Amino acid sequence: MLEQDRCRSIVDAYVERCFDLRTAPRVSELAYELGVSHLRLARMFRGISRYMKQRQIARAQAMLRESNASYETIAAAAGFGTLRTFYRAFRRDVGVSPHEYRLKEMSIDALCK
Repeated sequence: MLEQDRCRSIVDAYVERCFDLRTAPRVSELAYELGVSHLRLARMFRGISRYMKQRQIARAQAMLRESNASYETIAAAAGFGTLRTFYRAFRRDVGVSPHEYRLKEMSIDALCK
């Protein structure tokens, strides 16, 4: 379990660096940085690609809730290469478009005030 936690913290740090650089996190790039093969990294951290994608979506959700940033800005800040890629991944994972998500969150906030 400790090894999995250590792996997760390394992956989290890498994903955060990607967010800072506004680049997409890639398993192959992380594997290269760690000096291991893509397959070895995938064995060390099962579901690593999915985990990194979930981190990107969570970042986008937070920005949609907490800012009025444009969808293009959010897509770049969450490491999506294009707006189309962002919309497709977001809709697949969340079930609604980023625009629909933002509208829903805005109406929830209005109800809670």
